[in-house]
Amino acid sequence: MLGGQENLYRKVLTEFIRQLDEEYADLPERVSLLQSNSPSDTFETVHRMTHSLKGVAGNLCLKALTTQAAAMDKPLKKHQLPDEAIQQAFATTLQHTRSEVEHWLAQQADKTVSVTDTNQCGADKQLTESLRQLMAAIENNEFIDDHQLEALGEQLDMHSELWQAVVDALDQFDFEQAADKMSQLLAQLQKS
Repeated sequence: MLGGQENLYRKVLTEFIRQLDEEYADLPERVSLLQSNSPSDTFETVHRMTHSLKGVAGNLCLKALTTQAAAMDKPLKKHQLPDEAIQQAFATTLQHTRSEVEHWLAQQADKTVSVTDTNQCGADKQLTESLRQLMAAIENNEFIDDHQLEALGEQLDMHSELWQAVVDALDQFDFEQAADKMSQLLAQLQKS
């Protein structure tokens, strides 16, 4: 669905972790507190949350969580209590999925290309090459990872105004403006 853009997938998974914390963290507890005589609106709220999580997990190809959320979804839709085993499997899978996604994101962050300053000449070449790669991504209207932008921005102090214009344009998905500012930035770097 994301056209093979790993950076965009990382950003979406990071947002998923935020959603888990803010919207779904207490879902297993909410389900466990349900009683067969709980009010209809309580069942509907828990069902809506479970159904939403099932959809999000499905879109992110998190199959185990999708399966467990679907198992919870069926009885909740009928205002019935899910079996204890289903509840436990859901809670365990939710926790395991969160842990695995966080682990994967941490691994990907370690792979992010960073520019080092050990050898200034080599660092300048590496910075220029990284900026050229970024320019190619901009010209192809590809998603750019925020971590990559931050790492590059740390190296561009003296060009911060132009760099900020590039970042602002990317935040607005204005790839034409971002490419124009990147061209100006690359030209300035070649002069210095």
